Amino acid sequence: MKDKIINRLRLSFEGGRTVCRVLASFCIFWGIMLFIYPNYTYLWSAQFVPLARSVAFVVLSFVVLSAVSCLLSGIHTDSYALLLGAVLMFVNLTKMYIGATMTDRVLFSAVLAIAGFFVFSYFISKNEKVVSIEPKRGILIAAVFAAFLLVFTAVSIVTCMRYVKYWSPNFDFGIFCQSFRNMKKYGLPLNTSERDRIISHFGVHVSPVLYLLLPIYFIFPSPLTLQISQAFLIASGVFPLYFICKKRKISSRATLIFTVIYALYPVISCGTNYDFHENCFLLPLLLCAFCAYEYGKVIPFYIFTMLTLTVKEDAFIYIILFALYMISEKKMRLHALIASAVSTVYFVFCVYMLKNYGEGVMSGRFSNLIYNADDGLAGVLKTFINNPGYVIAELMKSGNSGITKAAYCLLLFLPLGFLPFITKKPNRLLLVAPVAINLLGSSIYQYDPGFQYGFGISAFLFYVSIVNFSELDGKVRNSLAVLAISASLCAYPVIYGPYITNALSSSGRATAKELDRILDTVPEDASVTASTFLLPHLCDRDTLYEAAYHKDGDTDYIVLDMRPYYAEESEKIMRYFMENFGYEIYAEYPEYVTILTDTGK
Repeated sequence: MKDKIINRLRLSFEGGRTVCRVLASFCIFWGIMLFIYPNYTYLWSAQFVPLARSVAFVVLSFVVLSAVSCLLSGIHTDSYALLLGAVLMFVNLTKMYIGATMTDRVLFSAVLAIAGFFVFSYFISKNEKVVSIEPKRGILIAAVFAAFLLVFTAVSIVTCMRYVKYWSPNFDFGIFCQSFRNMKKYGLPLNTSERDRIISHFGVHVSPVLYLLLPIYFIFPSPLTLQISQAFLIASGVFPLYFICKKRKISSRATLIFTVIYALYPVISCGTNYDFHENCFLLPLLLCAFCAYEYGKVIPFYIFTMLTLTVKEDAFIYIILFALYMISEKKMRLHALIASAVSTVYFVFCVYMLKNYGEGVMSGRFSNLIYNADDGLAGVLKTFINNPGYVIAELMKSGNSGITKAAYCLLLFLPLGFLPFITKKPNRLLLVAPVAINLLGSSIYQYDPGFQYGFGISAFLFYVSIVNFSELDGKVRNSLAVLAISASLCAYPVIYGPYITNALSSSGRATAKELDRILDTVPEDASVTASTFLLPHLCDRDTLYEAAYHKDGDTDYIVLDMRPYYAEESEKIMRYFMENFGYEIYAEYPEYVTILTDTGK
């Protein structure tokens, strides 16, 4: 009996387990303190916690964990305690970063990811049986659908509540609300709120893919339909992802990991934070095109390639880059050449139509790469050839935004374990090249994960990650998988968690109900000029302008947002219309809405 106790103590207090237990004790202590004292990380707050009490708690935790370790010597309880303490600390630390800038949140999640990597690695090394189980096909399929439901549910809640709580602005959600309303009524994506006059949205962006959603909108004609459809589209990308993993003969466990990473990938979910955009089609369509290529299915490849082109005029660049990759891989070369030729012709056609019948090509996003404005997009190519040094400098030059380009790159690659770069084949960098599109633009929104510009590059990064992963040896593969899952688990709640929290909070609900009641008093057949956050809720009419840009007194009503944050700007607009066009107050709801009308009409 004595020898048995001594053996248990010796096993329990061996070097590695003792160190692990000490770290676990501190993590549990920090986690609890962060829960009790939310501002515990500030220097002044530590003064309220007696040092003796803190030390006593850590010592007590160590003693308790030691007793458990001795009683259950056959189980590495210390690794479980460390994992529990790390999770507890992470959950409470996350609360403090809800209001931080995007860059701070990215860097915070990166630090946690590295710490999580070591915690998970240690846990796995001591509990190999726990993580060595290969999930059966049924469980894997269930996990794929669970990932789909997670993305679909979370994004639907966040985006729908944005609209319901009057957080969705005219640019760009109001534009799509009115466009779809007119597609249903007239068959064309007409709107008046995009360029302050009646135009077709296709005169700004050539996006015939929008008609794929029209049958659904016919049945459910509501702005919420657009938000939910976007959630469905980006969530559906997990299905071609699964089949790509299957074709690459990746293990069930690794496929499950990629499925989880997809569900938690912040760039995908955050890309919907400014409501519906046609870009949401890029993610599932590109992944389906990649899947068709992997399986050598020519007809599906052409179908998804053509559908990708119809998302936006600039989508052709994605097809060109993938065609170059296909040629470099010596697979389906003829079809790659045909796809690139068709893409180029289609792009030239779109440019011609936009230049002659629309608003022109939106080359302003790359104005920093165009020396002579008359050159248009050709000026970008000229700069690439003549001044590569300048191009390299622009890659990491950040504007005045809530996130830097370096942080954006970290957010793209860390949750994927940097797998896009782990290869001996230089041609794979063609699949990473789309990232440069976002980094080189002059618009700060292109490298902000809260906007829609990350959908296309996310498809490329997931595809190249799977391809590279399938060719790695066991040890490297396992380490990168642990890093990726750790980073994903840390990044999602820190980056996307605050959006979910805000959506589910009661904040703004009472105000939204009152705004609904007030806007219902505006006649449905009346022409309206409205504040940006009110405009999507007034979209069911032919004539609708945004108040910040419309300077003519030609609408029946002016509907202004008088909520405290927007009241000052609305009062300026109100004075402008009253002084210049004789509008008078029709109805006034303090701290909600003021409605003006032209009594002379």
